[in-house]
Amino acid sequence: MSSGNPTASGPGGITVRPGASADEPADAEVGSRVLRLVGLVAGSTGGVECVQEVSEADYRRYEAAAAQLRRFSTNDTYALVVRSHTRFRMRSAAYAQRAAAEEMPVSWRTAFVDLLGELMSCLASAQLFLDRTQNWLAEDETRAAAREAFDEALARALAKSFPFRFLCAMRGYVERCGLPPGRVTSQVRLVREDGRHDRSVVLELFRDGLLEDPAAPWGPLRDELRREHDRIDVTSCLSAMMKHLEDIMRAGLAADLDALSASADVIEDIAAPVLSRSGDPHMITMHLDPRRDSVRKVGMQPVPVDLLALARERCPRS
Repeated sequence: MSSGNPTASGPGGITVRPGASADEPADAEVGSRVLRLVGLVAGSTGGVECVQEVSEADYRRYEAAAAQLRRFSTNDTYALVVRSHTRFRMRSAAYAQRAAAEEMPVSWRTAFVDLLGELMSCLASAQLFLDRTQNWLAEDETRAAAREAFDEALARALAKSFPFRFLCAMRGYVERCGLPPGRVTSQVRLVREDGRHDRSVVLELFRDGLLEDPAAPWGPLRDELRREHDRIDVTSCLSAMMKHLEDIMRAGLAADLDALSASADVIEDIAAPVLSRSGDPHMITMHLDPRRDSVRKVGMQPVPVDLLALARERCPRS
């Protein structure tokens, strides 16, 4: 936003008089009338266009909905898991692209350490998500049912999924034993629809090497590992783990996700006149001076479009 004083035009030809601040809090003043509007701020000039008036009742609904989005985003440690997995996939795709183009020799040892580092980041984010969400749900006694659903979904993943159990144990392995033995391989797959070849890279770990170290914290997993293929496809294991983590998130946060979706609906409805237009959408509060037919003070808050995107990512429209 420009540091200069904005000029706002809108219903009734209202303009902001010189000296009115757009950054002051919108506290009511004695003798002033409060007008709420949705509007647009031009990024280059700081000029303000007031598009449509908002009733006080709708403003209160908007404020409550925005607060709900902020509360959810503060505790959305699942976003770190998604981001870490995205980085793993993007780094894998970059190595696949280099291998396909043969632009330069790929150091597969470097690729292995690189992808292993991204894997560890994913696993650390996953553990943080599980720990924080359990604590968040335990902080409020009214969330007992949600905590139970979360714990049950986590227990199901641990009971039914070898990839989930295996990767949950991998952080402990690295802490005790160091980097696991493995490699990165380049694979080519024929895309039958158009005859193209799709190249990918896969992070693999060597089963026998993982079992050799007596300090490895496999516990009951040791027998399961012996039955696995001698090269464990960690890329596929991570994809399977991500599906389980999403299921766990949705089981424990079902009520929060419903509230998140409803809050996004409220904000999108009230801010609809500005969300599809160019410029930065804002909720604008004007304190009008009826004696001078001018604006005494202006307060502006950005419409939380980034949190709306989060809400739609977590709660896609059906």
